[in-house]
Formats: sequence, structure tokens, C-alpha cells
Amino acid sequence: MSEMKLKIRVNTNYIVNVLAFIAMLLIIMGIVVAILLTYTPYKTALGIIPFFNMDLESTITSYYSSFILLFSATILSFIAQECKSIENSYWRHWYGLSIGFLFLSIDESASIHEFLANVPLHYLNISARINFSIAILGFIATLILLLFYFKFLLYLPAKTRNRFIIAGAMYVSAAFGAELIGGFISLYSKNLDAGIYLVEVVIEESFEIVSIVLFIKYLFLYIEENLINTMSIFSSLPERINSEMAAKK
Repeated sequence: MSEMKLKIRVNTNYIVNVLAFIAMLLIIMGIVVAILLTYTPYKTALGIIPFFNMDLESTITSYYSSFILLFSATILSFIAQECKSIENSYWRHWYGLSIGFLFLSIDESASIHEFLANVPLHYLNISARINFSIAILGFIATLILLLFYFKFLLYLPAKTRNRFIIAGAMYVSAAFGAELIGGFISLYSKNLDAGIYLVEVVIEESFEIVSIVLFIKYLFLYIEENLINTMSIFSSLPERINSEMAAKK
């Protein structure tokens, strides 16, 4: 009996465009919510505010962030498996990144970081805003990660390394830098719905979402530029166009 193989191709440009479009809609809704909370007496606005308020957990925006982080973890696991199969010595680093993004995805839905940030404050009997604790722990974790992944970054092709640094810097700046700024604002603001605080929240969450979508795009580019011969499931071009390009070569 002949063996039938099923070949699946994924148009990565289409995926990234869809993710970016959804991100844009969520950012626009976040801005609308900030305007409603600042300039109107509405607290729900027919459900719009609870669903799209970027300062709340368990919203459509937070679940979307969790999804794209999980999607990033999945792509990273594909890369890790492929690198392992071709005996690339850095496959463990890819798996490590995959696990890290899986944790970030779970954290985005379950808010584990708030519990972890409260632990040192409780045991050290320190009275401080949780935003400050999250920011400090985040920067420490980032430095530790850079130490462990320094050689990995040097191993990466220059274009890929620069892309990853851009996306990573955007995410860290939004997740921890803006968190620190938000802590100062909420500390000195009597009204947490004040416009300046909501502007900070929208900027923080928007940069996080954009940086993750950008990272997904960069992962696809890495696959196409370095693993396309063995990992042909991913492609930014339709198969017909790829075939024509290969024929010209």
C-alpha cells in the first residue's frame, strides 16, 4: 500500500497581518475606554469598559495577550525541535525560551506576577506599591536571562539578533519600565481613573502587544531565512510563488 503524505503550508504573512489587525482594534478600544472613563460618568458603557479596560485583568485584551504569548511559545518549540533534529547545539536555549513564554502566557491570565511580587514585600515587612516590586523583579529576571543567553545571542545571525533585541527591549520597557512609571502615577494620584494614569496604562499594554506580534514576525523570518529547507511548513509566500523563485535559481 502506498504511503500518502500530507503537506501543510502556513502563510506566515497572513498570520502576522491578522494578529496585527486584532492588536490594532484592541488598542483602539483601549483608547476609547480611557476616554470614556476620563470624560464621561460611564463605568460599564454597555459592557465595553469591562471587556476592553487595559487596566483590568480577565479582559479580551489580556486574553489576547495570553494567546499571542502562547503562540510564540509554540513557534519557539517548533524551532527547538527542528534545531535538535539537525543537532544544533543551541536547541535547549530555544526550548528554554518556549517554556518562558508559556509561563508568561499563563501569568497573563492568572496574574502570577502579582502574587510573586507580594511575597518579598510580605516577608520583608516592606510597605511599597506592588508596581515597584513587579518592576524590580522584572528587571532582575531580565538581567539573569541576558547572562544565560549572552552566547546564544552572539550565535544568532546579526539580523535575527538585532530583531530579537528590538522586540525584547520594547516588551521589557513596557512590562517593567512603564509599570514603574505607573506605580509613581498611582501613588501620587488620588483618582486612579485620572487621564494621565490611563494614558500610561494604554501605552504600556499597547507596547506589550505590539512587541509580541513583532517577535512572532521575527520568529517566522528566522525560520524562513535559516530553517526553510528543513522546516518547510512555514512560508511567507504562496507555494506557487516559492516554486517559481526556486525554478529561477
